[in-house]
Amino acid sequence: MSWSAGIAGALAATAVTFIIVALGSGIGLSFASPYGGPSVITTITIAAAVWLVMPETMGFATGGYLAGRLRSQAWRSP
Repeated sequence: MSWSAGIAGALAATAVTFIIVALGSGIGLSFASPYGGPSVITTITIAAAVWLVMPETMGFATGGYLAGRLRSQAWRSP
């Protein structure tokens, strides 16, 4: 494995995850209300848990794809 490809993939995964989590935080805070009942809090908690899993998955997929595309080939076919 090429170290530069791995580091670039890790940085890309971190950037994608950060951007999507920040987007979700903005959307979530615009929908949240301190005057809602217990059912609203439960719904927002479940939505936040799902939203925190999704960016990690998308970030790992992006970082892995980028690292795979940037790697140096160990062999060349004739």
